[in-house]
Amino acid sequence: MRRLSFVAVAVVVISALLPLQSSAQTPSLSTSTVPESVVMSSSSATALDTTFEQGGSRSTSGSPAVGVGVKIGTLGIGPQVAVEVANRVNVRGGFNLFSYSHTFDQSGASIDGSLKLQSVEANLDLLIGGGFRFSPGVLLYNNNHVDGTLSVPAGNSFSIGGQNYTSLAADPIKGTASMTFNKFSPMLAIGFGQLVPRSGRHFSMAFDIGVVFEDAPTVGLTYAGTGCLVTTPALPASIACKPINTQANITSAIADEQTKFSDAVSILKYYPIVSLGFGWRF
Repeated sequence: MRRLSFVAVAVVVISALLPLQSSAQTPSLSTSTVPESVVMSSSSATALDTTFEQGGSRSTSGSPAVGVGVKIGTLGIGPQVAVEVANRVNVRGGFNLFSYSHTFDQSGASIDGSLKLQSVEANLDLLIGGGFRFSPGVLLYNNNHVDGTLSVPAGNSFSIGGQNYTSLAADPIKGTASMTFNKFSPMLAIGFGQLVPRSGRHFSMAFDIGVVFEDAPTVGLTYAGTGCLVTTPALPASIACKPINTQANITSAIADEQTKFSDAVSILKYYPIVSLGFGWRF
């Protein structure tokens, strides 16, 4: 980087001095009177300047280059904006949104599940070369979460912690489930392409792959309603049918269910990043 900076300074100085040298000559001076070494130096400086521009020089417009775009990936869909802050460094930010709902039946219960991806990110794009970059960043606001509601139709059986119950018609069993993450999460990615191309072209594409370090998600389970304990032989309804949260050993049974749920989703503490984006440089 230091060597590139030195070359950049040298090119700028040479480019600035050549016009001054030309203006100092008489108008009648032709290129034939200029020493060949000077002509060759001028050509070399021009070629070097072109090469450096392609390799990652900053915008010569006097203000940092800006790029805007949109990307789609495992964090959702959303706009992005990037600003050139150094020869090989961009600051990039944006937000991501996505929502999906699905209803399914499991073990006699109807479950309505909803996935919502909502996050705000900030990244530092460090341009390595050849189009590749290293992009550490953070989710400044991580509101990715899953919510679910459970309902057991009257007369249907369901299981909590290995114990079966029947949903009472007068007060059917229902419940809720949730999964949330840390609001602030660091992330690390590598990518190809960027929103502020140093080649001078306007349209760009970018691909990212990485991971968000967000710790294991927090899981919550609740139940309500009245359930009748299923036993052999069957108990009288006055004994077997109670509010579900007052059934024997129900607290530990719900805790076991929550632990199983937590273990199943613990892998999401390393949330994968895969995305494809399109942008335009101004």
